[in-house]
Amino acid sequence: MIYQIYCDGYILDDIRTENYIVEDPKIRYEKNKVSGLTFTIYKTHPYYDKVKISRSIIEVKKNNKTIFRGVVSEYSQEFDLKMNVDVEGVLAFLS
Repeated sequence: MIYQIYCDGYILDDIRTENYIVEDPKIRYEKNKVSGLTFTIYKTHPYYDKVKISRSIIEVKKNNKTIFRGVVSEYSQEFDLKMNVDVEGVLAFLS
């Protein structure tokens, strides 16, 4: 199984490529609640600057089938130039 993470069509995470990796991606699914995704991206990532609050659409695909879609709700940057990103599921940004 191949998982990939995209931001507005740009590849953020694909284990088959060395430069396109995010750290610790986790999808949250909860019954009767909004789902979400968290991950960390480093400044050295080619698309680090593409991640924008309330504008970027994040998609997670498993074997080329979308299993999660959401919008960046917030992020925090740390001293070592990494960004911790929170993504709300599609139902949250539609309401």
